[in-house]
Amino acid sequence: MLTSAIHDEFAGAPGTALWDYHGTAANSGGKLLIDPTVPGASNGIITRSVYDLDQLVFDLDGLPFPNGACGLLLELTTAASMTGESDRLFLRVDQEMPGAANTGHTGTPTALTAANRPYLADIISGTTLSVNTNGAVYTGWKFNHQVDVKASGVVFDNCWFAGSATAGIPALLRVETGAGRSATATSCTMSPAFPNNSTDGVRGSNLTLLRCDINGTVDGGQIYGSLSNRSDPYAGNILVADCWVHDMVFYANDPGGRPEGTHNDGFQISGGRNIEFRGNTFSGEQRNAVWMVTQASNPISDLRILGNFIDATAASGLNLNDTPGTGPVTGLRMVGNMFTKTNQTYPILVTLRTINSGGPVVSGNVWHDGSTPPPAIRPGG
Repeated sequence: MLTSAIHDEFAGAPGTALWDYHGTAANSGGKLLIDPTVPGASNGIITRSVYDLDQLVFDLDGLPFPNGACGLLLELTTAASMTGESDRLFLRVDQEMPGAANTGHTGTPTALTAANRPYLADIISGTTLSVNTNGAVYTGWKFNHQVDVKASGVVFDNCWFAGSATAGIPALLRVETGAGRSATATSCTMSPAFPNNSTDGVRGSNLTLLRCDINGTVDGGQIYGSLSNRSDPYAGNILVADCWVHDMVFYANDPGGRPEGTHNDGFQISGGRNIEFRGNTFSGEQRNAVWMVTQASNPISDLRILGNFIDATAASGLNLNDTPGTGPVTGLRMVGNMFTKTNQTYPILVTLRTINSGGPVVSGNVWHDGSTPPPAIRPGG
């Protein structure tokens, strides 16, 4: 049987959230529809009568779900008023989580060189390709360089970011914060051909990653804004969806001088707003945390962690340590994630500053084996 609890960030009236909704009578209802207006989805309707919609579960056997995520619609009706609310939601069945079969590049990409690069304004200098062309589209390329995006609307599709034998910028793909800089990578692989102790998968702000495979780096990614301007208006704007982040590499020799070696994270978030992780798989070595949140560079707001599968060897799933003096993280929503018990001492660790701010919404997170109590927010810091 395929079953999945329904949890979502409600996008309706301000302050309204699906997991806070309770019917006023025992026969309040929930109706799940596969939305035919979303590409790849099919028609289908199933209903349940429940009181507490936090516990709403649908049996998905026999329904024509496409692989991976699909667009769905949830309609809620209360018996007392017969009024309804609806919202799109994100749902995924366990068997369809991102992995080797549905993330990363396919085929054999063409190695990019100075001679065959499609945009003359994009310059290879030493170990780095600087992408300077607004709207550039790179499809089916292997980058044997670190890639530094300095333009807007750049697209990478079915590419392999392999890096160089000599360390350059500290990421296989970087989009530094700033006006007119943004990129999207779809079905790409970030995996270094020459792993080293100073290279992450991705870094920066204003970046969308869809169905990407990130592995073999120190951190899967680092998200931050300007170190010299804490109010940087361009910091953040990150979407990581349907990706597989796995098998980070530990080095005893940490370039930052930590005597205990590298602190491997799935993603380290040091600053920014509007940051979302949706429907990803995190697995393998991520020694420190899947999400390490600090506000070291900029304030963090509207951080959404929705519907991910966390099977990583890590001390924490979320380690939110909001740095004294910076104020609480605002707009944190960690909803509908599934954890395995793989050496995660604290699945959800959040400082009292952020907890007491009244802002965090943490709900619907479960253990993969169904054991209770479910993963809960733990004060720390």
